Amino acid sequence: MAQTAHAPTHSARFISSIYEIDQQVWDNLNKDDHPFSSFAFLSALEDSGSLGKRSGWHPHYLVLEQQKDKQDTHNIVGLMPSYIKTNSWGEYVFDHSWADAYHHAGGQYYPKLQVSVPFSPVTGPRFLGEDRFLNDALNALQLETKRQLLSSAHITFTKKDFVQSSEWIRRTGYQFHWRNLNSEQQKYRCFDDFLASLTRKKRKNIKRERTDVKDAGIKFEHLTGPTLTQKDMDQFYVFYLSTIDKKWSADYLRQDFFQYLIERMSDQILLVQAKKDNQVIAAALNVIGHDRLFGRYWGCQDNFKFLHFETCYYQAIDYAIENDLDVVEAGAQGPHKISRGYLPTKTYSFHYLAHEGFDAAIRDFIKREDISIKQELLYFRDKSPFQN
Repeated sequence: MAQTAHAPTHSARFISSIYEIDQQVWDNLNKDDHPFSSFAFLSALEDSGSLGKRSGWHPHYLVLEQQKDKQDTHNIVGLMPSYIKTNSWGEYVFDHSWADAYHHAGGQYYPKLQVSVPFSPVTGPRFLGEDRFLNDALNALQLETKRQLLSSAHITFTKKDFVQSSEWIRRTGYQFHWRNLNSEQQKYRCFDDFLASLTRKKRKNIKRERTDVKDAGIKFEHLTGPTLTQKDMDQFYVFYLSTIDKKWSADYLRQDFFQYLIERMSDQILLVQAKKDNQVIAAALNVIGHDRLFGRYWGCQDNFKFLHFETCYYQAIDYAIENDLDVVEAGAQGPHKISRGYLPTKTYSFHYLAHEGFDAAIRDFIKREDISIKQELLYFRDKSPFQN
């Protein structure tokens, strides 16, 4: 049952632009230096017009402060990338069925409060600050949900134990990640070393896929930092739009967003280009974290067999091994990734429902969903491509 939130011991306010916070203050609180929680990434979303009415993401960042001295100045001790949402698009923890049920019951599910990184299904810090201040931030979210008469608050792609409160419901999902670790708990020395860890059939299939791409005369370049140019990103935007068109999806990200990325965080961007006859025919955009590579967007000009697998999955593995990264996160969904070495990894989100009756209904839904997810994970485990 949902309970009344307690008043926080620190003051909380909500702001409509990241520029109301000093960049150094924001990034100092992003202690893990997570690229998707950085001022650079979030401000690029704002400045490019990727947020707002068109996409349904309205910045409503939580700022948590404590009194610093008797002059009533305040010290920022916590931040949350939170948004007022008028739809459920670009979240990757799907609650469309919740919205439908809420509407059929005569309620209004939107707007809602969402704590996440827009259009980015990546696990990372959702509270920037020391853990001891987290409960005050959670209380502030609950109070804001009630104050604004919102249906709910959601915190997605968190750690398993991010929230320890009965007022929030934990939901489990999964993605497919590649780990740079063999059966002896050592990192791979090269791609062939990784292949050696697979069953004969899976190893043969991957070799065939890579050979077919190579025999088609396709070569690859890895661009990052100063090697990235505006032309590269303009070209990639065309590929991004081509993927959107094929999937009947929405082009949430504006062209300027990709330009801001190379202006503000080029050292954390890896653009994999596929070239044939010196012409770029496909590309994949990745974001580099301190211990992992995040595969985000891709697109192609021509449909070559296995080109997607090579550009997005195998080139990412090559880069991770060469640069001593621990994990490649290949985005949301995709059981086809298992045979290519990407295994299911649990993801977590937390949900606060303001209406007690709806809270009870969602708890029942998630109990049943958890059973299904456990069965799916058991099925995927038996499909592992790795040798026992």
